[in-house]
Amino acid sequence: MRTVKIGMSSLNTTVGAFQTNTKKIKKAMLAMDDAQCDIGCFHECTIPGYSSEDLVLWDEYVSKQEEYLVELADLTSDLSTYYFVGFNCNYNGLIYNAAALIGDGNVIAVIPKEELPTYDVFYDGRQFTAGIPNYVDTELMFGDIIFDMPWGKTAIVICEDIWTNSGPINRRSYSGAELIFNLSASPWRHGVLETRKNLIKTRSEDNQIALVYVNQFGGNDSLVFDGGCMIAQNGDIVYQSPRWEEFTDYYTIDLEQVERGRKQNTTWRNNYNNFIQTNPLCYTLKVEPKKLLSFPEISQTNQKNTSSFFMPDNNIVEINDRQESINTIITGLNDYYEKTNVFQGIGIGLSGGRDSMLTAILAAEWAARTGRDPKIIKCFSMPSKYNSDTTKSLAKQMAEYLGVDFIEIPIQETYEKELECIKLMSKKDDLKPLTIQNMQARVRGMRMWNISNELDLLWLQTGNMSEKSVGYTTIGGDMMGGFSLLGNVPKTVINKILRDMTYEQDLKISSYVNIDFYHLLYLLMETKASAELADDQQDERDLMPFDILDLCYYLLVKEKKNPQDIYDYLNNKFSEKDLLDLAPNYEKGMLKNWVVRFIQLFFRNIYKWVQCPEAIHMGPIDLDRERALQLPSVTSLEWLDFNIIGEK
Repeated sequence: MRTVKIGMSSLNTTVGAFQTNTKKIKKAMLAMDDAQCDIGCFHECTIPGYSSEDLVLWDEYVSKQEEYLVELADLTSDLSTYYFVGFNCNYNGLIYNAAALIGDGNVIAVIPKEELPTYDVFYDGRQFTAGIPNYVDTELMFGDIIFDMPWGKTAIVICEDIWTNSGPINRRSYSGAELIFNLSASPWRHGVLETRKNLIKTRSEDNQIALVYVNQFGGNDSLVFDGGCMIAQNGDIVYQSPRWEEFTDYYTIDLEQVERGRKQNTTWRNNYNNFIQTNPLCYTLKVEPKKLLSFPEISQTNQKNTSSFFMPDNNIVEINDRQESINTIITGLNDYYEKTNVFQGIGIGLSGGRDSMLTAILAAEWAARTGRDPKIIKCFSMPSKYNSDTTKSLAKQMAEYLGVDFIEIPIQETYEKELECIKLMSKKDDLKPLTIQNMQARVRGMRMWNISNELDLLWLQTGNMSEKSVGYTTIGGDMMGGFSLLGNVPKTVINKILRDMTYEQDLKISSYVNIDFYHLLYLLMETKASAELADDQQDERDLMPFDILDLCYYLLVKEKKNPQDIYDYLNNKFSEKDLLDLAPNYEKGMLKNWVVRFIQLFFRNIYKWVQCPEAIHMGPIDLDRERALQLPSVTSLEWLDFNIIGEK
């Protein structure tokens, strides 16, 4: 991993209060250094506050800022962190809105703002001179500069510079910058948060960079700044701070993801080739640290806790990801059902487990939203002796609350006949436990196909992406179906959706179910996930905790990490207490075994998940050979070295 720990500080600065503002900056600088940040960033015009308007036309107003900048640079003599600080400066008799890189006791370089807004409430063009692309004064280190830092090439842009992709952010990324900071003073107005988020994601995606956005907080005259910091990496927002308060925080990113994104993104590579053939690149300044930087690994202390690695909580991304996911699934189901125009209803094997229960809820929500009679949804419970009274009861009650048809047809007798048949053909009395388990699933699968055939039902397969990725599913059994709602949804996301549904009573089906429905969801979440194909079976005990499994999947498939990197990430993210909470039987060495086991199971079971029914597309790393993940079914693992995993 090529990690860099970033400090961000959104301060409530006052225009002209240089001394007070500088005290705040120093306090935040020390906090970032104590946190072992490699580089810290403040917002636009940190020293003077924004907007100074015509005050910058007074020479002393500008020269005083330069004195305070030197004072901040002197402080870095005893610190290991580098910092970007916003200020106004005088260069060749003209005034610039700029930012400086300070560190090792020096003002290392000054970068002027290029795009000067002069519209709405902004008048930057009235007072300031715009920076010139590719102009650099190498004696004073002023101009269009990027920095070759120990962790990789780094650059800054200032506020409006990010609002055009043909400007400095584009030029600096094609010149090699992988990490770009945006120092901003963006006042609040209706709709601006979504606009900012979309902008930051787009610029990060277009330029294949890690983009760090730091905004000013507080009121200055009629302008109110809502503050807040965001980080987008290769098009995904990975961090978002609270707004409406002064805030200093830290976050660690891996720049290998940027490098990997550029290798994989053909559009970026083509645009890069076109750019460098016709445009000069930015001047690159090598920054040699006088002190050893920390290079921290990604750790639990600087990562925000989420219910699922795939679906951030609202403190990371404010839009309701759960509702977005539900809307996507229901739209996908509706259009598949209507446009095929061959089905007379929906069929679901309702076991009483979380996956099948969520599938039934989403199908009922689809019926409610589209004005259909929920009775067109047929749920079938097919218990064997291994199914608990709890799950059987939950399945029946759920169907009653949803208003769907429910039929219970035990499979025990059919299963026992098939068991005797296999014993006879194999000439063995003791069959493999796996054969005995799969046999139950296949009896159910055959029955569901036959029922769906006879009643013209669209059979919804109820499995999830996590179990599918490691082959914890049965060909001819629960892996089968006509269409899948959850086949590209990780188990941690399923758990989050169900948990949130328990408290966020915003489904349309709630108009005809009573409050006991939500109590039923609570009881469902109290059960242990189990295939119920053997006595006392638990999915996470058979496999590994789903929190671990889903992270392994993400790091292997999305991040393309090797076994050692996956282990190191998990080892840093989860403390021993965390692991004991996830797996009460946890012992030293199990984490390493989980990593190895996941990778082996994943590649060994490609042949299985390519046979699964079509599933709704949910993201860039779906288990979908045609759209998202093209892997050969037969592949060796010789290229992976599991022996390199060394436990810390």
